[in-house]
Amino acid sequence: MDTEKIVDLLVKEAQDQGVRLTTYLVLGERVLTMGVTLLALLGTLVVINGQSYVLIGGPFALCVLVTYVLHLNTEAVSLGGYKSALETEVNRRVGSPVQFWESQIAHRRHVDISTFAFRLSLSFLFISSSVVAIHQALRTNEVGQWGHSYSSWIITSTILSILVGSLLVAISFHNELASHRRTQRLSEEIFETNAFAQESRHPHYLDEVLDGPETTA
Repeated sequence: MDTEKIVDLLVKEAQDQGVRLTTYLVLGERVLTMGVTLLALLGTLVVINGQSYVLIGGPFALCVLVTYVLHLNTEAVSLGGYKSALETEVNRRVGSPVQFWESQIAHRRHVDISTFAFRLSLSFLFISSSVVAIHQALRTNEVGQWGHSYSSWIITSTILSILVGSLLVAISFHNELASHRRTQRLSEEIFETNAFAQESRHPHYLDEVLDGPETTA
């Protein structure tokens, strides 16, 4: 297969992965927006109806939501790593930087000030909901309050749910950060291996790989 045909296929693959990447990003944004809005509405309703104890489950629900969004982002970032490797391979074969958005620009924008501010806001929301949840759990110690008979269990489970939720988010976030480079490196290794195989291919190439080079006495 000639170089021009290979480049065309690589460019089409990069475009297809760009579409898939955008789909994951948009889905993640919608899920997060709808999820936070729904939790906020639910929280408002339970407070109005005098059922504030329901807020005890708020932090864990938020962690589940964020964990799922991070899962979607991880898929998107992984596709970004693959697309980055495709762009690098296209540029190598063409001999000029004709595609460089994902490989040179996009992944650097993940650490800009707006992204940091958004994550900081989300962290503040989680901390605030955790404070409210622990406050509601501690209120069960008061006589006449909901769950008074099981106050110790409620307080313990509330704290554990916050810790477990935080751990899930931390693991998911770490995996998201590492997924771009991991996928990019794996894709580049595959391209390098295939390039080596093509350059080394000749009638007795497989025999040499399987049996080793012939030695002379």
